[in-house]
Amino acid sequence: MTARPNPPLIAARSFEAAARHKSFLKAANELNVTPTAISHQVKRLEEYLGLALFVRLNRAVELTDAGTTLALKLRDIFARLDQALDPEVHRARAVINISAMPSLAGKWLAARLPAFEARHPQWAVRLDVEDGLVDF
Repeated sequence: MTARPNPPLIAARSFEAAARHKSFLKAANELNVTPTAISHQVKRLEEYLGLALFVRLNRAVELTDAGTTLALKLRDIFARLDQALDPEVHRARAVINISAMPSLAGKWLAARLPAFEARHPQWAVRLDVEDGLVDF
């Protein structure tokens, strides 16, 4: 089994910014590089994938169908990466211990926990689901 080369992540980030802005210049400004650097990174990604991602026009670029599909996937991936690397997420949170019977936890509580955690990110909920009494 041969190892596959690592994907060009800087090229992917450059492409995603260029696709979102539909401009190499605006992507370059966002990433603090030159438009030529963006162009080279996009070309590198196109070579890696063996696909044209942009149609290059005179002073403009348009996404190909493959480019549009990849841009949507990368936008989602980078949004999740940004969320995963958010320092607020990794700060210690106070823990709320909840003990509930399986019927209550499954039918009522579990459906409400995501909304609670979204409104109160400073709290981490630990749910103990048991029939008996719990000693905290």
